[in-house]
Amino acid sequence: MSKFKELNSKLDINLIVAEHTTIWAGKILCPFHKDTNPSMIINEDTNTLYCFTCKTLSDIIGFHAKMTNQSMVEAAKELATRHGFGFTAEIDPGLILRKEFVNNAAESLTDTHREYLLKRGIEESGIKRFNLGGAGGWIVQPIYDDNDKLVFFNKRGMLNKEHFIEKGVDKSNYVGGLNVVKGAPNPVFITEGYFDVIQAWQEGIACVNVFGSSLSENQARKILKYFDDVVLAFDNDEAGFVGATKAYRLIKELSPSSEVKFAVFETKDLGEHLYSNDSVETMSYYQWSKRNNRPRKELLYTIKDYMSPIEKKLNALEIAKDLEVTVADVYEELECL
Repeated sequence: MSKFKELNSKLDINLIVAEHTTIWAGKILCPFHKDTNPSMIINEDTNTLYCFTCKTLSDIIGFHAKMTNQSMVEAAKELATRHGFGFTAEIDPGLILRKEFVNNAAESLTDTHREYLLKRGIEESGIKRFNLGGAGGWIVQPIYDDNDKLVFFNKRGMLNKEHFIEKGVDKSNYVGGLNVVKGAPNPVFITEGYFDVIQAWQEGIACVNVFGSSLSENQARKILKYFDDVVLAFDNDEAGFVGATKAYRLIKELSPSSEVKFAVFETKDLGEHLYSNDSVETMSYYQWSKRNNRPRKELLYTIKDYMSPIEKKLNALEIAKDLEVTVADVYEELECL
């Protein structure tokens, strides 16, 4: 048994939870998403908490870390000291080396690195907030999880478009920038690149990235813990169009009530747009699909299988108007798919 599990098994879950929030018949408001009706249950048998809405499973240490904005190690040490238990933190050698590399990179950021970043639209405020660094001909981008734990780093070449993500990392498990924008008002923009996130933050726009044109279910769930509504801002190319359509469907499948819109820009990506603009217009799925000449069958399948009855009706009205047919004609076509 790990030191964390051993400590967790000794703690009084109700006592610790009650220090942070009100308990209603074994339930609490879930702190891992915007909860208005108690949906997280306390399981005294396993000393864990489980949310039936966002599906988060947490032990006592993780819950306390969340409520006090501490790392797991800090939370464990505090609880062990307060409740009279011994605890020795398990050391992750990989994390130590990762932090050392990132810290050295931050200290090694030269005027040449800063000049490159400025040309990319990254200002000094963005460099500091996102802890960017330099390593020879590379820009080092440290990536943190939503609890501000350093999980990996990405290197971007200044003389080419090469990217290198730390070896052995499954990027589909992480969302870039979520640690910075969590708690911001809706909506959140979802984009492909990390520089886009930083430029958006500089303009006061909440934005995260998914390290490519594919939004994974794990990434979507992490984002939906903190935001109800999203704006998809994938790149203006075929991979981005396909990825945005799949992301729309995934988000509507996981959270049917979420409002999902699309960013409007003429440039290759969101970052290039924000280089000379301080705001971004948005549009509906149908408007975006029409603007980018997406396949008609793709549009109709998305409307039929992923939209609420009200959304279907609104889209059917728009299609009928554009094609000069009746709404009944549109519904008949949807039913024939």
